[in-house]
Amino acid sequence: MALETQHLEDFDEQDNDQILPKGAILQNRYEIMKILGLGGMGSVYLARDLNFAKIRRLCAVKEMISTTADPHFRKISLANFEREANTLASINHPSIVKIYDYFTEGNRTYLVMENVEGKDLEKVVNELPEGQFIEEERLLKWGIEICDTLNFLHGQKPPIVYRDMKPSNLMLRTDGSERLALIDFGIAKVFQEGQKGTMMGTEGYSPPEQYRGIAGPQGDIYALGATLHHLATRRDPKLEPPFSFHEALPRQFNPQLSELTEQIIMKALSYDMKDRYATATEMEAALQQALNAKTKPSRPGPGFSPTATYHPQPAAQSAAATSYLQQPTAAAPTSYLQQPAAAPPANYSAAIPPSTVAPGIAAPNVVASGGVLPVWSFKCEDEIRSSPTLGNGMVFTGAYDNNVYALDAKSGKFIWKYPTDGGIASTPCFYKDRVIFGSEDRLVYAVTSHRGKILWTCPTEGRVRGSVRVEFEHAFFGSDDGRLYAVNAQSGRVIWRFESGGPIRSTPIIDNEIVYAGSEDGHLYALNLQTG
Repeated sequence: MALETQHLEDFDEQDNDQILPKGAILQNRYEIMKILGLGGMGSVYLARDLNFAKIRRLCAVKEMISTTADPHFRKISLANFEREANTLASINHPSIVKIYDYFTEGNRTYLVMENVEGKDLEKVVNELPEGQFIEEERLLKWGIEICDTLNFLHGQKPPIVYRDMKPSNLMLRTDGSERLALIDFGIAKVFQEGQKGTMMGTEGYSPPEQYRGIAGPQGDIYALGATLHHLATRRDPKLEPPFSFHEALPRQFNPQLSELTEQIIMKALSYDMKDRYATATEMEAALQQALNAKTKPSRPGPGFSPTATYHPQPAAQSAAATSYLQQPTAAAPTSYLQQPAAAPPANYSAAIPPSTVAPGIAAPNVVASGGVLPVWSFKCEDEIRSSPTLGNGMVFTGAYDNNVYALDAKSGKFIWKYPTDGGIASTPCFYKDRVIFGSEDRLVYAVTSHRGKILWTCPTEGRVRGSVRVEFEHAFFGSDDGRLYAVNAQSGRVIWRFESGGPIRSTPIIDNEIVYAGSEDGHLYALNLQTG
């Protein structure tokens, strides 16, 4: 069973002699700061990692205490706890907590994880004033993000089924990003077709087949439907008769909800698996359609349809250029000084096929002097001042239409675009699974390279026209506010800032742990990579 914990506001640790006291040290490394939650099989603590002496690195320590005299039950509990450790250690996704360590001391087993500062969605909805509901646009964005996470889990080989989707297991980060973190993987399991097991999950959210020991990816879709129903209506399914959602249509309790969103929720809650969405990707597309119906993006303008035009060439002229970017693996010491506070704009992407012209015929205004034809061309909505970047078979470029575009490098086919609120002069930086770039709206963005989904934003106090450079797991960039920033490339946390006397629009370079950057104050600065 999962380690179910209740979050504690004011808890007297002296009330329970099982609780580790403040200041206790585990493995000569993790100093207990306070208790975060208490469950029937152990607790969750906030701890400080003493291996980082110069900075205050916090983590969450999840505990399982084996007190049962039943050796069979003890074996099952330990196996589930170890499964959580193995599951988290095998995956890497921005919406899934990271695991740092796993060990046993006496009759207690511990899992050390990323500390997610935030508030779970059950608490978010319960704190709403009477008669108020979660804004539908916000609800849809959460649903889309959860579908993206489920799609990642279900896409593992073999698939990972979460099995315990509910509002209390979704943590809303308080860093201003509005991103969710999926917590408590205690009963997640690797899915094998036809394999049965014991009933696990939470009553009201678990699908009918899970009570028969069947746990597959579509069970997570049902649980997501129940979660969205709860968030939309403020009706806790644990308090309702089992499988009675067909008698409780969301709009009966929240008339502000659109019919389309209600239909999506109810389809996910179908009693029969075959009547639900076949995949999380299919449900995500439906939620995106509902969101598009609620919000019209500021760009593109009416009738705009981005296209790429293909121009055939002789074979000798059509060799494809590629770029292989090598990223160093050493991590620089970090200190968490500031959280990014700006909420990202809504994402907009679509797959639009390129148009073609007849062989040997160039599109207007594309033929260069001497009659040389490009392999393909792609029309943006405004001028392009940034340089393109290659990665994973795609080319990324920014434009003064406020968008960053991802195109197929060989064909020019449109893959996705991400809109900001300002022109983009900086060159996108391709790094691992993400693209990082600055905008004249004063933000630096990190989006997934394959789909253009927002990962984090970092606000500055000036336009960002210089390009980002990533080294040692950190992103370095300048801003018109005169500062050079060092930011954790994974989380967007600001590590340090250096203030010059003028705008910084140059691209930093890094060598031997020295960061070099020029400023419009006329100085070239050499800064210590770790401290600025």
